[in-house]
Amino acid sequence: MSKSATPYHFIYFVSSHGFGHAARATAVIDAVNRLMPGSRFTVFTDVASWFFESSLNTLVTLERLDVDLGLVQTDALTEDLPATLRQLTRRIPFPKSVLDDIAQRVDNLGADVVICDIAPLGLAVAGHCGVPSVLVENFTWDWIYRGYLAACPELEPLAGYLEGVFTQATYHIQTEPVCSLSTHAVHVSPVSRRPRHSRTEVRRRLGVPDDAPLAVVSMGGVNWNYDTLTTGSDNHELWVVVFGSEAPVRRGRVIRLPHHSEFFHPDMIHAADVVVGKLGYSTLAEVWSAGVRLGYLARPHFRESPTLEAWAQRELTCRRLEVSALETGDWLDTIGELLLEPRGQADRIGGANEVARFLAQVVSLLP
Repeated sequence: MSKSATPYHFIYFVSSHGFGHAARATAVIDAVNRLMPGSRFTVFTDVASWFFESSLNTLVTLERLDVDLGLVQTDALTEDLPATLRQLTRRIPFPKSVLDDIAQRVDNLGADVVICDIAPLGLAVAGHCGVPSVLVENFTWDWIYRGYLAACPELEPLAGYLEGVFTQATYHIQTEPVCSLSTHAVHVSPVSRRPRHSRTEVRRRLGVPDDAPLAVVSMGGVNWNYDTLTTGSDNHELWVVVFGSEAPVRRGRVIRLPHHSEFFHPDMIHAADVVVGKLGYSTLAEVWSAGVRLGYLARPHFRESPTLEAWAQRELTCRRLEVSALETGDWLDTIGELLLEPRGQADRIGGANEVARFLAQVVSLLP
């Protein structure tokens, strides 16, 4: 079959640092499949397979591979720099034997394009086997690591190496909110997954009245202790759904769900009146798409956080929360005040379609 016809085979390298990069990747995959039906995707990642299965209506092939370290964290808000440095020095520079092995796998799959959601290994592999590559990011790890040089100067040569890898990308897409703007990149709106069910249907399944105020609480795909978060919630009219428990549990107006549950996360965001969570990319993108309010916890030492916070203050109806407020229950008062403020624009389309259209242009140039 000629390259002027579909299906095309995209190889996607997706960072497993939290769920945000996988959420962005699945939104792109969904948009590409709607624009170019029959497209094939093989995803190299260490993200749990259930995340892709629950996020996509089409099948993708998953190749289990640890493609990206990112940052070692002890919880949703705390980085472990010594552990990050130790693991990075064992991984990079990427050994030629590793690149040879993965490049052979990519060649055997018949890849047309390699896409990387901030996983630099994928870009190095694409260059190694001569396949065009597309970097999708709102930050890159070299930029993040350089934010820690005062505390850990040993990160500089590693950041320098990764900067060189990131510049190898054939094409570059930046998704709002962007941390370090590149004039050479294609810039698109926030990228998020689309909801599947209506607000009314999701609330009916949860057992939450349609007119009741509902807060959805999630710290992303990293460890967090929610035990103190819901303290005192029975004294408020607010219903609370918390993601991160081992099994579904209901106590009064508090519903605790596992990350992997029967409820699709974007559906929950669109069914909510307010979202409470750490200041992460996928949370911002989904809140922006749904037009709901946001109570957020900043990550004081993470270099991305000031950019995301400034963008949230411009684009969203939001309030900053302190960790101590979650521990004492005072967050409920702040959320009550936030619920009095107007919602944002609902059902924004987002940037996944923009990325898909760009990828269609990329494959149109293939020989």
